[in-house]
Amino acid sequence: MKKLRLDHRFAFGDTVMFTAMVRDIAKTYPGEYEVHVHSNFSPIWWNNPYVASVNKLKRKDADINAEIRWKSAIRCDGICDPVAKKYRHLLAWYHHDFSRKTGIPLNCLQPRGDLYLSAEEMRPMVSGRYWLFLSGGKLDVTIKHYPREYYQQVVDLLASVGLQSVQTGFVGTGHIHPPLTRVTNLLGQSNSPRDLINLVANADGVIGPLTAAMHIAAVYDRPYVCLAGGREGPWLSQYTNQYHAFGEYCEPVKVDQKFLTAIGQLECCRSRGCWRNRVVPIEKKDLEAKRRHLLCVLPDRTNPEQPIATCMRAITPSQVFQACLDYYADGTLPPP
Repeated sequence: MKKLRLDHRFAFGDTVMFTAMVRDIAKTYPGEYEVHVHSNFSPIWWNNPYVASVNKLKRKDADINAEIRWKSAIRCDGICDPVAKKYRHLLAWYHHDFSRKTGIPLNCLQPRGDLYLSAEEMRPMVSGRYWLFLSGGKLDVTIKHYPREYYQQVVDLLASVGLQSVQTGFVGTGHIHPPLTRVTNLLGQSNSPRDLINLVANADGVIGPLTAAMHIAAVYDRPYVCLAGGREGPWLSQYTNQYHAFGEYCEPVKVDQKFLTAIGQLECCRSRGCWRNRVVPIEKKDLEAKRRHLLCVLPDRTNPEQPIATCMRAITPSQVFQACLDYYADGTLPPP
């Protein structure tokens, strides 16, 4: 077996997508490659049968080295052929980048990452049925944040039909998660990646922005209501069969995610995602000429304590609530 070292040093959600590529290498070329990964969030790889080691193999000891990235997907916004309307999801972009850099053909076989929790780890952390809220996020990408008061209204609407809500989120430097009421508050109590996986896997569904929980939900076929705004196109990020963005060899998505987007509604995201990061300047570097293109062009300052991108405020709590109810109406979820 050839020793294959794959480097990928990006965020939690990116690493979840990366696991799909590793699985598909093993399934496409059984017995041919011994895969060694170098990535952040090593707990994601625990129990993974397709990985020989994590953050151990030196480059000089590998037969093939490849640094896997998807940043080039941003330049084309995942639109490979606008005339033929061909799209490539971020998860499938890993396969594309691998093939391009190694010369080894690889197709996406399943439209989900690949995670392995033990039976004990999968035991529910919360009793009863619930919707999981990721009602905050990182300070480096505040354009993904949704108004706290809107999240609260969604919690209240779910409670009105007897549905429990759980709030989680990493508490630490560079993160902000305004606490909600009428929820089971697990803020700061589920900082382990595997705890978040547990909470997502056992939920009726999840509500949040474009974040790691969205990719985890896809692994376990859990409903996800994505508050996407205008930053990224649905063809690039949404787990759905609508755009055929996982390629012709891939299994279909079992549970389509709801993608609440403003693309096509505002001038700043008329035809594609804006890919901006911050709503308003937070650090001096945000005002530097080389970084001003990363600031939102339509900030909403209705709440001066939490400026929000206009595209996010355009998503109403009633829309989010209805998206949740749709999963019960179409039979995806049993009645509450």
